[in-house]
Amino acid sequence: MVLRFMAATNNSNAMPQLQQDPDTQGNHTTTIGQTPTHMASASLPTMSITDGNQKVLGEAPHATRPMWLPDTGVEQSTLDPLQWSISLENLVRFLHACKDTDTWKAIVAFEWEKGICMHDLNTHFIKPWTHGTGCSVASLMDQNHGPVEMMISHSWTGSVMETLAILESLPGLCFIPKETRVFFCTVCLYQPEDYHQAGLTIEEELLLEPLSKVIEHKPKDGMYVLHTTVAEVHERLWCVHEINECVTANVKVFGAFDISSWDNKKIQGFINGTKTSEVECQDKDKKASPNTNAFPHAISWEWNLRRRQSTC
Repeated sequence: MVLRFMAATNNSNAMPQLQQDPDTQGNHTTTIGQTPTHMASASLPTMSITDGNQKVLGEAPHATRPMWLPDTGVEQSTLDPLQWSISLENLVRFLHACKDTDTWKAIVAFEWEKGICMHDLNTHFIKPWTHGTGCSVASLMDQNHGPVEMMISHSWTGSVMETLAILESLPGLCFIPKETRVFFCTVCLYQPEDYHQAGLTIEEELLLEPLSKVIEHKPKDGMYVLHTTVAEVHERLWCVHEINECVTANVKVFGAFDISSWDNKKIQGFINGTKTSEVECQDKDKKASPNTNAFPHAISWEWNLRRRQSTC
């Protein structure tokens, strides 16, 4: 098995190998009927595969919903944001379930596999599989809605494949138990925007300030920032904001990489090219987004990373 490399900003822990079993809103949009998709997918047409500029690349069949994924769970509006969590094991299981579909294969035919991002995952898998349930992927998969123990910060344009490789390496390299409750926004928020009475819209979920509440709770395993070669997490304003808030609250922050995708040249380029003062966010988020000039700790975190380059 290929070793995975984890570059940590603080001292990390390390645990047994994870046992495996067979994206904020995205830029991709899909019109879905009022009938829950997992009940009507056979009759629905194919779904467009689009790039980040909304250019249609091709068509993919609707993803077959896993038989083991429940139709009901704890509805999003009934859960405290501190409990919007999923076990690390189930997060990995869900990503593998997406990969194990003809839909994934169809997307790969039009995109480089490492280029499949959280927007693709949200459009082709998360929204259809949770539509009409009022439940996030996390609240459908897990019966134990315990408090978040670890935050994961990532770019929605980052590689799903590299993200999966990093997550699979956490138990073996950082002693993160597979039962650890993690907050991974793509699967822990209710994404369909179908106005389910108990599902909450993205705006309603963000107004509950799950990020602030989790940070105030000081998750015991801190926050892991996932870096992929496809999209740099520090280019996203919200990700820089998350780091700043964690550092301010004395929550441990770790950088995480998939070593099979990185070499020393790429890592040095990331370290030397990181400029958090120039990060961006989507136009619709700009009014609500914080000013990077108010992020002294994020800038400091970046500077410390530069100083640590010899350890990377």
